[in-house]
Amino acid sequence: MLAVGAVLAAKNSDAEIIGVIDLATKTEVKLATTRLGNAIRFVANASVLGYDVRAAMVFYGEPGTPSLRANDCEQLWAQYSATLLDNRRKNEPYINAGDVEVLVWDQDGGTFTLTVSQEALEDYASRNGLTGDTMSIFYAAFPAVMEVADKLHALYGKPGKVLVKTKDLNG
Repeated sequence: MLAVGAVLAAKNSDAEIIGVIDLATKTEVKLATTRLGNAIRFVANASVLGYDVRAAMVFYGEPGTPSLRANDCEQLWAQYSATLLDNRRKNEPYINAGDVEVLVWDQDGGTFTLTVSQEALEDYASRNGLTGDTMSIFYAAFPAVMEVADKLHALYGKPGKVLVKTKDLNG
């Protein structure tokens, strides 16, 4: 079973893709090391670019970390594309008293601490048919969370901390 939360947490880690075949030349393509999020994007979209990725594997993380296959990349890309390419987070999110906290870059290059209540994430998951642990739901909700957080950050004069609650995220 794919550990989505672990993959998303490692999205900025180095990744290596092997087993990609150029359909025009029928040869294996040598790809440079890239961010895991970019590697997933490439493998998920490679078939429309003229590559065969049926045998492709994406290696990342510590030795022993399960590699990703093409179908894993397609599933991850379909559900988490915005999160995989996100560069707003300055550090990895963590759980604090049930809520998720993360330090994020604001639109002016400064930072603020973003806290998303556990209730807001649970309600978001319920409304959007998401399942999984708190961190998986946070990653899936991150684009919507950041849209709300940016508005709250601007509305309240760019404070150092922003709390996204159920009413903010779910109407």
